[in-house]
Amino acid sequence: MSDIPAKPTDLSVEPKVIAAGYTGTGTNSIAKALDTLLDGPVLHGGNALYGREDEYARQWYRVLRLRKDKAKLLKLLREVTVGYVALTDVPAALFIPELLELYPDAKVVLVDRDTEKWWNSVELITKSASYPSWALRILLWPCFTWRWIPFWSREMASFIKEQHGKDVGKELKSKHNALVRASVPKKALLEMQITDGWAPLCSFLKKPVPSQPFPDEDDAEVVDAAAKNIFSMAITTWLMYIFGYGIGVVGLLYWLWTQGKI
Repeated sequence: MSDIPAKPTDLSVEPKVIAAGYTGTGTNSIAKALDTLLDGPVLHGGNALYGREDEYARQWYRVLRLRKDKAKLLKLLREVTVGYVALTDVPAALFIPELLELYPDAKVVLVDRDTEKWWNSVELITKSASYPSWALRILLWPCFTWRWIPFWSREMASFIKEQHGKDVGKELKSKHNALVRASVPKKALLEMQITDGWAPLCSFLKKPVPSQPFPDEDDAEVVDAAAKNIFSMAITTWLMYIFGYGIGVVGLLYWLWTQGKI
């Protein structure tokens, strides 16, 4: 995931930019680019599982789970997005119509990518998170915030099927992009690719072009590294629990023995 600061401090701030590109189109890169151009925190997908507290990750799960209750959805969606200057990647990118209802003045950036390259990246991302749901729930249970990953994944998978059909494959990106185009006024929408660099994005947002190169990160590599880190930390946490409780049990048994109770 991106290392962009994840927690907002000024809750009067509303998102000015929504990056609606699907996972694997360069979401890490566009998040870094927006972080450079805008003054304030950027919410990039998994930041909610890295830089925020357990309750915040749970709130996003509630957003996904209550997606069919419009009133509750809008209330929750505002609570989890207010304070950020920009939003990128899923799960936010799955709620473009609703986000524009909340923030009608926001501009939308739709990053696209060659379909074959995108699909290869998505397959790698899926492979990185391919543990069975029940196993993930057990593995991540003691890890605050991260333990919501399997619940997010389940609800997002259901939501995507509702939006685009059960058997969607490579056409998922084009269907998602079509939904974005249908939801956003043309004057508020920029379509670009990461290879376009700073020019179209800066022109669209009326910002000067930075001197540094445009960010270029591989989404699949970032997710794979994050998955390995989460797995390692989860195992370590479980070992600490087992070792800690094990020592406690042994100590209790020893005390009972010294007291002649066993």
